[in-house]
Amino acid sequence: MKNDKAKFFKMKYKSMLLSTLISYAFLTLELVIDSVIAGMFIGEDAVSAIGIVSPYITFISFVSTMISQGCGIIFTQKIGAYKDREAKMICGMGLGLSFALGVILTILMLCTKNIFLGFFNLSPEIYRLASDYFTYLTIVAFIYPVYYLVYYLVLDDGDNILVTASDIICIIVNFIA
Repeated sequence: MKNDKAKFFKMKYKSMLLSTLISYAFLTLELVIDSVIAGMFIGEDAVSAIGIVSPYITFISFVSTMISQGCGIIFTQKIGAYKDREAKMICGMGLGLSFALGVILTILMLCTKNIFLGFFNLSPEIYRLASDYFTYLTIVAFIYPVYYLVYYLVLDDGDNILVTASDIICIIVNFIA
């Protein structure tokens, strides 16, 4: 019996490790796609605009991951202990916090856009492109907290195939968008 559990956890660890590595590779690829496509189709001014706005991407991902990873870990512990009611409460609390965080990040971005872009001495073309990309990121700021919550809830629950598939879909959608 003990040997069966060890085999299960070893197999689960390897599959989750592989899934996580693939997920982070896809995340890196997703971030690079914006710059590559912008450079190929729009020009070097677009790459500059993306580089200027990129600290917001890092901030959005960092804050979204903080709430999501914590909720995912606690949710999995409650499910593993057969405390379904508490697990549902954690999931609901995480969803509420993630939605509120999305609203806060969106408002923060809308309020700081002109201040942030005005800090740099940008040419009119780079300013326009950075402003356009900033508008796109405002939508991302609203969606990412809930996306990351669902992502980590599913990953922590052990469904790594679904997580990897969602990463592939995100890259395709990002490429198209």
